[in-house]
Amino acid sequence: MLIQNLTNASILITGEREKIIIDPWFEDGIYLGTWHNFPRVSEKKLQDYMENVNYCLITHLHKDHFNIESIKKYLNKSTKFVLPKVFGYQVMFNSLKSNGFEDVVILDCGVSMLETNEFSIQSIEPLNTSGVIDVTTNALSIDAGFIVYSKKHSKKLIFLADNNLYDLEKVKKNLELLESPDLIAFAYSGFACEYPFKFKFNDKEMVDICNSLEKIRFKKQTKCLNLIKPKNILVYSSEFIPVHKHSKKWLEIFPQIWTSDKFKVAKKYSAECGAIGFAMYPDDKLIFEYNEEISADFKKIDKNNLIKEMIDYAGSIQSDSYYDKFCEEGTSIEEIVELLRGASQNYKNSLLRNNLSPSQVLNFYSNGFYIGSVSTDGELYTKNQNGKDCNFLDIDAELFLLKRLLLNQEHWNDASLSMRILWNRVPDIYCSDTLNALNYLRN
Repeated sequence: MLIQNLTNASILITGEREKIIIDPWFEDGIYLGTWHNFPRVSEKKLQDYMENVNYCLITHLHKDHFNIESIKKYLNKSTKFVLPKVFGYQVMFNSLKSNGFEDVVILDCGVSMLETNEFSIQSIEPLNTSGVIDVTTNALSIDAGFIVYSKKHSKKLIFLADNNLYDLEKVKKNLELLESPDLIAFAYSGFACEYPFKFKFNDKEMVDICNSLEKIRFKKQTKCLNLIKPKNILVYSSEFIPVHKHSKKWLEIFPQIWTSDKFKVAKKYSAECGAIGFAMYPDDKLIFEYNEEISADFKKIDKNNLIKEMIDYAGSIQSDSYYDKFCEEGTSIEEIVELLRGASQNYKNSLLRNNLSPSQVLNFYSNGFYIGSVSTDGELYTKNQNGKDCNFLDIDAELFLLKRLLLNQEHWNDASLSMRILWNRVPDIYCSDTLNALNYLRN
């Protein structure tokens, strides 16, 4: 049995007669044209990797994990899909069905199991509900994971993707399910997050914030890992190339953070947890043989060359095909204000419906020009609300993008992950309810 990490969280498990792909993402330009795959994998290799896949497991609905374009291109209609029953699973289910993928199984987290000839598959509920910093539990967490049991090799493999090991109480609750795996794979950095790269900080502040967050992430995850006691760990699900607006700053800060070297990350987790640590690239293989310990067939990788390759690739993207589609639409400030008026009513209704209590006023700008504000209870104001006693979140985006977001032609979550919005918040405090409610600011 072979395990390969094709890109980001895309894991290929090749058994004797069955192949499983987890979170296949091979489409460049997701998140409004700003995320591209890394490492780069040739089309021929992708075709070879994806040939005759029997099962496709999807951890959650973010486009770098549930990528319907990659699914349509590389998987045939006979593939069986396995989805965890977490927030947003209906979106994935309906998307698969509407594209002709009829064989879809929904697994209740920690309860139901799919049996194949070679594997037993279970889903894991969100374990990251407390976030990397101590905040109120996020009831709308979308991230799940999978346990894949190899029957022949008697091996227990856990793939968490972005379902980070943050919530110790959730891990304790699921400990019987999680404990003593032969391999556990988890996300190792915060580079996929908009904070702090797309916020109004100077370089030193960004580096300090990143290092502080990575220190907390490491502490939280190692605490949970020492409870789980894995034999081997795999750090993955954190690599891509950002392009377009704000990507230059991301690429400048990225090499200065220790988690930019996932080999170093694997080594540090290994030392802290007493497990063997791995970091993989597409040509690398983890090998399981009957009654044998895990072995590895890895190629030598130079971290500095990888970073240079990322920067060179980002610089090679000359055209903004996403922007070009809409740049001639012509959107006025007045039009955005009217759209905010209708969207703020839906925002207000969502607070009660979803039991949300945002603490931040939303202030909207385009290229620094103030447009309007939405209060914590959903009221619209056309006077800037940045008062001394006010908690606020500034959102600065192109007019055409604000229009598409308010008309629900684009999703706020996609825009947040993209390189197209500049943020600012005072005080600098994360509020999950504000960001969850923002997704309902639409007509």
